[in-house]
Amino acid sequence: MMSWLHRLRLWQKFFLIGALALVTTAIPVTLYLSRMIDDAGAARQRTDGAVSIVALQKVIRNAQFHRGVVSASLSMEDSLASLWRDDNDEVASKRPAARDQLVQALGQFDERLRAAAPPAALTDAWQNATRQWEALDQGLGGDGIDTAQRSNELHTEWIAAMLDLSDRLVEEYGLTRAPERVSNALADTAFLWMPRTAEVLGQLRAMGAIALARREVPDELRTALRYREQLAGSSLADLDRSLSFVAAADPLLGAHLGASLAEMEKDIAGALATIRREILEPDSIFLASDEYVQMMTATIDRMYAFNEEVADTLSGLFAARTAALERTALIVSVVLT
Repeated sequence: MMSWLHRLRLWQKFFLIGALALVTTAIPVTLYLSRMIDDAGAARQRTDGAVSIVALQKVIRNAQFHRGVVSASLSMEDSLASLWRDDNDEVASKRPAARDQLVQALGQFDERLRAAAPPAALTDAWQNATRQWEALDQGLGGDGIDTAQRSNELHTEWIAAMLDLSDRLVEEYGLTRAPERVSNALADTAFLWMPRTAEVLGQLRAMGAIALARREVPDELRTALRYREQLAGSSLADLDRSLSFVAAADPLLGAHLGASLAEMEKDIAGALATIRREILEPDSIFLASDEYVQMMTATIDRMYAFNEEVADTLSGLFAARTAALERTALIVSVVLT
């Protein structure tokens, strides 16, 4: 039955052995190559996702600032105590520019999202958020929203919707499911914990601006301010814990980011101390609303600067992994051919 093997020449036998070896190795190597290509695609998708979320964070940042200046402006309009106050006029003068910057950020993210072509559910969520802004903007431009409290509430609801969209983008692009522990920890820090901490500070900016524009702190507003002051502390604790995971995975990177975080937390502690000293504790408040808004904005800007540093580091890791996987896939393809 196997007599035909004996009739083969030596070189034919070696050729047959080589062919069999090639067939048996080609299947697992092809599967490995396919896995490399899939992994490279996932890494590339994470890079694109990080860029999209950073663009959305720019919208959120500008929405938070717009909320603050509009809250101060509307408080000035409905309070006799705020009349003829130059500091309130200074805050109110920032309102047109704040709107222009917000509209620009909205357009940039909309273009980014259209290019990314995410699932319909995410597109619908963004369209809903856009409609929220259009209704808010129309109300502020007419007589529909004429109190600082109502403006603050609608801004906060809108920002919450965008934070929810950010979380869904994190999930869609798998930013916390990368093979590297350090990447997942950085994504948690930049895209989950930091935005919520910044939002607490943003709410404190708006509420404090309302109190300072009116030169009074009603009990309800005082309670809300105290609650968010405490919430800021717990949010910072969550942020510290998230960054500790980065340090555990990459001690050098953790030490570098830890130094930046310490400086940022020092600014936040100073801002919270000012809120207690100038708004919550005294019987009469005298801090200029413009000075307060500038202080809080500088603190929040410091937070977003730290977040950009984390996000840039994360994007670099994703890009490096993509390049490494594509390089490996190319080498395997050349070997197979």
